[in-house]
Amino acid sequence: MANRLVAVALALLSSACGYSPSESGAEPEQALGSVRLRLGATPVDVTLVVRNVFDHSQVRVVGCPKKDHLLDGHEFCDELLVLPAGVYEVVVQSQDDQCESDQSHYKAVVEEGRTVEIEVGLVCFLGNGGLDVVVVTEYSPRITGISFRTAASDEPATKYVCGGSDDVRVEVEVTDSDTPCSELAWSFSAKDELEVDVTSSLLSGLMSVPGDPCRFSAVIDAGAPLQDYRLTFMVSDADSAPNAVTFLVHLIPCG
Repeated sequence: MANRLVAVALALLSSACGYSPSESGAEPEQALGSVRLRLGATPVDVTLVVRNVFDHSQVRVVGCPKKDHLLDGHEFCDELLVLPAGVYEVVVQSQDDQCESDQSHYKAVVEEGRTVEIEVGLVCFLGNGGLDVVVVTEYSPRITGISFRTAASDEPATKYVCGGSDDVRVEVEVTDSDTPCSELAWSFSAKDELEVDVTSSLLSGLMSVPGDPCRFSAVIDAGAPLQDYRLTFMVSDADSAPNAVTFLVHLIPCG
């Protein structure tokens, strides 16, 4: 993050320093003005160079040492320079290659009887930071199997359920590497051939059994009307989108 350090050059003119013939009739003195240079608290040594644009022999150099702390929040490099009226440029120089001026130079016109203020900026990119990249792998629940067994006798069964006979339990197996079975959200739903929701009338006996894999089951009512039913099982954890499987169950007449 850049720390912005501001140097302000104030050209303060004094009418008392204007042209004024002496009593002896000597030539009038050159009109003078004053430039006040201020630089806010800085973590690096800075040099301020002020020179006349049209007369490069008129150069003033001011050193602003590093400031390690603030005094009541205000500590400045503060220097008052008396200069002939004219056009001046202010250049901010730093020996630290991580600091540079906003511009190559700044200009101010020192005129008799007027005050000119300019703002000079120094931008420093101090110190190095670190980037810590953390890769977190989130595992979503995965449906690994579907099976059918008779609800009463726990015998193997299929998705073809004989109407009016034993109810059938459908069981779905789920694995999730980073979430316990008890923390998974799951549900069964059912619709008939007309896309009417028949979950409450067709399914009952919802049950979950922890383990690896987790097992979630529901009992299909064999006394329901004979037709095809579309069952959907959905499961999710706190960190991922739901995973779902849809399959058909057929209630058929059996001789």
